[in-house]
Amino acid sequence: IFCNWIILSSGFSDDGSSGFLDVYYIDESVLLKSGVKERIKQIVEDRSITKSGFDFKNIYKFLRTYNINLSGRVIDYKIIHLLLNPSSTDVNFEEVVKSYTGVSLESIETSLEKNLGERKLYFLACLIGLYGEIENKLLESLEKEGLSKLYFDIEGPLIRVLAEMEFKGVSVDLAYLNSLIHEYEINIKKLEEEIYNLCNQRFNINSPQQLSNILYGKLGLPVTKKTKKGLSTDAGTLTSIFDKHPVVEKILDYREKVKLKNTYIDVLPGLIDPEDKRIHTTYNQLGTSTGRISSIKPNLQNIPIRTELGREIRKAFIPGDGYNLLMSADYSQIELRVLAHLSEDTSLIEAFNKDEDIHTRTASEIFGVRYEEVDENLRRKAKAINFGIIYGMTEYGLGNRLSISEDEAKEYIKTYFERYPKVKKYIDYLIELAYKRGYTTTLFGRKRYIPELGSSNTRLRSLGERLAVNTPIQGSAADIMKLATVLLFDSLKSKSIDCNIILHVHDELVLELKEKDVEEVRKIVKKSMEDCIKLKVKLKVDIKTGKNWYI
Repeated sequence: IFCNWIILSSGFSDDGSSGFLDVYYIDESVLLKSGVKERIKQIVEDRSITKSGFDFKNIYKFLRTYNINLSGRVIDYKIIHLLLNPSSTDVNFEEVVKSYTGVSLESIETSLEKNLGERKLYFLACLIGLYGEIENKLLESLEKEGLSKLYFDIEGPLIRVLAEMEFKGVSVDLAYLNSLIHEYEINIKKLEEEIYNLCNQRFNINSPQQLSNILYGKLGLPVTKKTKKGLSTDAGTLTSIFDKHPVVEKILDYREKVKLKNTYIDVLPGLIDPEDKRIHTTYNQLGTSTGRISSIKPNLQNIPIRTELGREIRKAFIPGDGYNLLMSADYSQIELRVLAHLSEDTSLIEAFNKDEDIHTRTASEIFGVRYEEVDENLRRKAKAINFGIIYGMTEYGLGNRLSISEDEAKEYIKTYFERYPKVKKYIDYLIELAYKRGYTTTLFGRKRYIPELGSSNTRLRSLGERLAVNTPIQGSAADIMKLATVLLFDSLKSKSIDCNIILHVHDELVLELKEKDVEEVRKIVKKSMEDCIKLKVKLKVDIKTGKNWYI
């Protein structure tokens, strides 16, 4: 299947030649013609027939508009190529053709559309001939690189899931968004006036230079960070002088509101499809180097959840027509659970399997207090340390995060590794292995090449070492999430439950459903996400339901 062409073939021989049966150029007039749609539907929906082609996510959505549901195993040249080339996040068909056949075709899509008669048939014949060669080489490379299981168990089946999510979209409360726009306009204007009054001067709050002159020149606030362009006014710097003047809090509040308004609240209404009243985001299943799914137009994964203002935006996302409930299913500390499994650290494994709060347990271990006596401040510090270990945070980084000295941060990290010795051993092993091989892998064999490790620049090598540690952990968590998504989608379909997965946000899935099905769906979600893989620690998912995404 390619663009608007469907080539029905008996398959490819070892030399790449094809014995094709039939060829259809698909457009509305053809699909509406008697007999043609039925013939295509019969074959495309036959689960026993493997389909090959490029960019099946878009092909799936195109066919869905004509009530044709692509089924069966797919060999997607785009996804396989990206798996084999993990440093790439996108590729077009011409690049794939050139990579595996050496043939340069200047925009096959344009050629097929513009060339008529014999010339069009010539291009089509070239395309058919090249397909077999490309497919054989892609599948051989998958097997050679140990990525066949990753593709056929996770990435291949995931294509259909993401396509269906994009096709279905997510319903949005336009009236609520409009009220939020009005509310933000009033609040931002009020904050502007408060900032001007506190500074006794009107100025451009969005200008770093003017703001710097006011804060450090006029108000005489302490300078904590300098940049090439002058004195810093970034969020971290302002947070560090938060208590030095009341205007700092107002500026941070103003910035957050302006950013949320410009990025989401003003933008979302214009993205609502006028026909189905839903927003259709685009998911890129290989859009990040760790394998995590990314989202664009709009990026629904970046709506803040840690602040109340960000969470307010989630109220705009609601069940669509025919549904009356949203369900959020969020993995609990999946990356730390993956770390416990991979490092085989007894203390970490024990904490999770006892259902202890891992941050409280870490605080107890590091600060030498009883588990029951850990307060919120100690837990906050332990949380920063736990996630800092995963992301390879330095003493300087941890010190900044906790507003403590580097020496104190160094002591925290040292104590952590004394309490969790196998974590330290595992991290050292990952770095050593990455230096030796030039890449690192996830639990499922996904690779990430790390050229930074070969750099003569110390800073770049340190970055490479952090990537060598983080990628197996975050990447394995991403693979688990993808596998769980596929299993959940298949389980819901197999039981014919009228329920849709409508959002995929890092470690969280959001579904729309009917209230009568809530208990059955809850059980399926829990089983799909917690039992998708057997680790040395239990996977745990937190499930909530509500009338909107503010759950």
